[in-house]
Amino acid sequence: MASSKLPPKALSLSRFLLRRQVLSLYKEAMKSVKLTENANQRNALKDWIRTEFKNNSKDADENSIKMSLTQGKKSLQQLQSSLRRAQ
Repeated sequence: MASSKLPPKALSLSRFLLRRQVLSLYKEAMKSVKLTENANQRNALKDWIRTEFKNNSKDADENSIKMSLTQGKKSLQQLQSSLRRAQ
């Protein structure tokens, strides 16, 4: 029997793709915050984004991760819309 060359905790392909989507969403959210001119608001938004992602980082179930990802995308769209209107 051939042993796997993958490390014991290697991600499955579906998990890897989900992780990539989550990281992409995080990056896009942090990028969007740069539109905020007020430094206090910008820092508060960054803290909120970090907290939300950290709180959801414990999700192990793929369906739960997908639901969180969908909700995160909706929240990002709302945030971007609000920031554009505020300018």
